[in-house]
Amino acid sequence: MENDLCRRIIKRPFKLSLTVFLFLIFFENISHANSRQANECHNAKADTPLPLRVKAMQSDILNAAETGNIFNLQIVLEQSELWPIAKFGIKTSQTSNPVERWIEQSHGTQGAYILAQIEQILTMPAFKSPLVKGLDLYIWPYFANKDISQLCPNELVDLLKISTPKAALKMQNSGKYSGFQLAIGSDGSWHYFARKNIAVSPK
Repeated sequence: MENDLCRRIIKRPFKLSLTVFLFLIFFENISHANSRQANECHNAKADTPLPLRVKAMQSDILNAAETGNIFNLQIVLEQSELWPIAKFGIKTSQTSNPVERWIEQSHGTQGAYILAQIEQILTMPAFKSPLVKGLDLYIWPYFANKDISQLCPNELVDLLKISTPKAALKMQNSGKYSGFQLAIGSDGSWHYFARKNIAVSPK
């Protein structure tokens, strides 16, 4: 009788201690996972160092956009040997004036919508993508090449700065960013400001 009572007293604290031990391990794993996710989300928005020529072109585009007059972008366009692409899928995109194409896509705002998009996008970080040997592209926004369905909360906020909630939801469902992207070459040339990852029908 006394032996049974002793065994019960010993077993109960042991079971309690084991439960507490397992709970602590579980809690530690969750905390570690949350911490890792927080670090990954923080690092996802880290600025990519920009070469001086890329910074110069970025500044020129922003300065022109901030005037509120889309025709002021014409001066910036002339700095590159080839005009930037304004609409993918258009065969004449390299020869037709990009300003005209952007005005067509500005929803009746005479280019103001495009300027707003340029300003918002260029104030975000970019990501680096190799183009050809010795030449890289710096592309804005930084999440344009990511799986949009897996964005961190802070990235989702940035996405909503340049798209409507309805458009953002469609992108999350497809996993692809289909808004405007801007690319500048490491040599300082402006390559495009246009939408990608969507079907475009020529007019």
